Amino acid sequence: MPPTLFVCTHRRLGAASCGSNGGEELCDSLAAEVAARGLDWRVQTVACLGRCSEGPNMRAAPAGPFMKGCRPEAAHAVVERLLAEWPVKS
Repeated sequence: MPPTLFVCTHRRLGAASCGSNGGEELCDSLAAEVAARGLDWRVQTVACLGRCSEGPNMRAAPAGPFMKGCRPEAAHAVVERLLAEWPVKS
């Protein structure tokens, strides 16, 4: 399986959550950034990664970081950080 970015898009009624804080937009922004760079990474939504009030949250797999509070407009910076710190071959 290629490296994968799991992005939470869960929505909680009446409470802060990744979905209500831009999780779907983050997923779209990351997918566009990954494609623009020609990286062999997948970007996939997940139902919940926990820490809902700190979202949008994402996890890079395998063995990548858990990142909280990722904003859609920061997709470029997120990918830059992953390229610098994440020990995967892309």
